[in-house]
Amino acid sequence: MYLQRNLSSVAPPVGRLPLLRWWAGVSSQMWSRAAAATQLRPAPTKPSDNEGLLVVGSSEAMAGCVQTFSGESIEWYSVSTVAADPPGFGTITTVAAPAAHTDVPNLMVQAVPMGPEKLLLYISLQPRTDAPADLSYLRRYFQSSPPPLLANQRNGSAAGSISVESASADVAIDCAASSDYGSAADSATDAPQPSPTTPVDGGEGATKGLPSYHALQQRCWQLPGWAHYRSRSLEMNLMGAGLDIFGTLPASDDNLAAVEEVCLQVMDVWLAFLTDATNGAGNGTASDQGQANGWTEKPEARARRDAALRQLLLHDPDTALAERLFGAEPMRTMLKVVVQHPEVLL
Repeated sequence: MYLQRNLSSVAPPVGRLPLLRWWAGVSSQMWSRAAAATQLRPAPTKPSDNEGLLVVGSSEAMAGCVQTFSGESIEWYSVSTVAADPPGFGTITTVAAPAAHTDVPNLMVQAVPMGPEKLLLYISLQPRTDAPADLSYLRRYFQSSPPPLLANQRNGSAAGSISVESASADVAIDCAASSDYGSAADSATDAPQPSPTTPVDGGEGATKGLPSYHALQQRCWQLPGWAHYRSRSLEMNLMGAGLDIFGTLPASDDNLAAVEEVCLQVMDVWLAFLTDATNGAGNGTASDQGQANGWTEKPEARARRDAALRQLLLHDPDTALAERLFGAEPMRTMLKVVVQHPEVLL
């Protein structure tokens, strides 16, 4: 719809790394759903072009790029890619921030192939309140399914599996082209249905539509070979607040199909809550919900809290490899775009 650049030309190493190519396809589907639901449009920054695209390196051996968007009820949506071959390193990260007038959690989804047979997965709904002390917030967004009406609207939007070997070049590699990296035409109803072979306990208030985030978290924990992972960064651990899905697992076709389904359902759950908080469908206005949850902060204060939380990414020690590849200053600029740092905003 808006993405005009072809990832295979901006980031050639992606096409040579099968797991990263597969993950590009999953990321494109997540973007497509958010674009269809919130009318995402480019959000240019000082270092980017008019389409919101910043490229910090592009060669046959290594590439780094990020593209940024905003939309109805979404203040910031970034998709960033770092890839190098050799040594066969790469990651694609989605960061999404709701508008400050809602209390819906921030969203971050990232995968890092660890060689051809292992995947590191990170999914985080980042609370926008004092999570340990706000049990109503935890129950609403983490333990409960989206409201039935919205869950049913989103029902059927999770796509089926794309194996590493069968990933379409049009979807998985060309995922930054306007017609390939998700468009309004790639709507939820057009996507194939998920496999019914792995039932999910939906959690409190579950409908036949979407499960709770906690149910999806538990599903990942039960995947064959799943091993919990903990970052070396105190700041990154703080950002997840112990509520993230963070682990490694073997990159079998079954596991990849399950990961894809979980990621798409997490996006659908997040979008459903975002729609509910924005429209107040069945639960009062977003302001009413915030008051009921004990949320009395003004939007400006929430915006400052959000910015501080997202900028914790700048302290992730695992970016050291990317800094060695691309240089500390270009990588720092790219990360500032990823997290909506004030220095890069127009």
